[in-house]
Amino acid sequence: MTPQRPRCRRLALLLAGLLAASSMALPASADFDYEVYDGSFDELPVFSGLTPIATGQSSTISLGVTSQTDTFALVFTNTLNAPTTGEYEFFTNSDDGSRLYIDGSLVVDNDGLHGARVRTGATTLTAGTHTLRVEFFEKTGGQVLEVGYKTGNPDYEPIPADGQLAFIQLDPADYGLWGPVITWPHIAISAANLPDGRVLSWSSTETNAFPSGPTFTHASVFDPVGESFLNVDSNFHDMFCAGISTLESGVIVAAGGNPSDRRTSSFDPATLTWNALSDMNDLRWYGTNVTLPDNTIWATFAKDAGNRSERYDPATDTWTQTPNANMQTLVSEQSAINAAPNPSGALGQEWWAHMAEESFLWLGTPDTVIKKAGKKVAW
Repeated sequence: MTPQRPRCRRLALLLAGLLAASSMALPASADFDYEVYDGSFDELPVFSGLTPIATGQSSTISLGVTSQTDTFALVFTNTLNAPTTGEYEFFTNSDDGSRLYIDGSLVVDNDGLHGARVRTGATTLTAGTHTLRVEFFEKTGGQVLEVGYKTGNPDYEPIPADGQLAFIQLDPADYGLWGPVITWPHIAISAANLPDGRVLSWSSTETNAFPSGPTFTHASVFDPVGESFLNVDSNFHDMFCAGISTLESGVIVAAGGNPSDRRTSSFDPATLTWNALSDMNDLRWYGTNVTLPDNTIWATFAKDAGNRSERYDPATDTWTQTPNANMQTLVSEQSAINAAPNPSGALGQEWWAHMAEESFLWLGTPDTVIKKAGKKVAW
């Protein structure tokens, strides 16, 4: 057994060396280092002049590292490892202020006294290690701190405790790619796709403000190939928040509008002109229109239309009421919304809040039966 001891000793030294080399090859930390500071701040302080009341390590960037709920500040640090050179986007959601630094440079500035608020920032990281520093303070009231990052993926992810970031690069051919902002000639209250790939959009009697003045609609056709606009204004119908449908021919139909209107207009993509159609039976504003499989249009649940619906036939240019499609259930629900307390008075509880809150999809089946699908969503 004696001759084997040097061999065992050499093997032990070799393993120890490999372990040491392995540990040196991991540039990221296993946890976030944190510091807790006591004090009442209106903005993030200069931490170099303060002494922490507690320090430690945490597997997450969270408020759970302290039991304090008011008048405190936190600092989290770690080493990040970027696997690929590229742009990395970071965010903080905080109440009150926060900032995120990479390699000592400010990337996300969310400082100040405020409620929960998201701010983002992006920076190019070279492949390798980088320092992360997150600062946060809470004065009084609610407390929120969330931090994350993303690359090509659409959603933010928490920064992992080991600092190992992921870099995802999506193929624009599969997922699309946002281009630069296009200066639009008006605030596009409504828009519709034309059969040739161009886009029809319109505002109201003004291009960038709430409508006033004569009956008129600023409208244009956008060509995405040359990024050009063609003016196609309507001089006889204010279609601000009208119900919109597309017929099988590609004709766009706008029914109703500001301020509660019976008028109906169609836009012909072949001639690029607006044409007046027959008036509806009811005044309608912020209405819901659905093109049915037989190429007729069902108009329902609109301001000033009560519980009544109607149907348009383009073959005869006529509107016919549909008394069997009574919308009283939605009207009653909307009335309850309107009657609900609104102590802050910040937003008027108008009838269209119901449509935003419900998020329903209206479907026309092959046998021309209207069905409602969807679920309530929280806002």
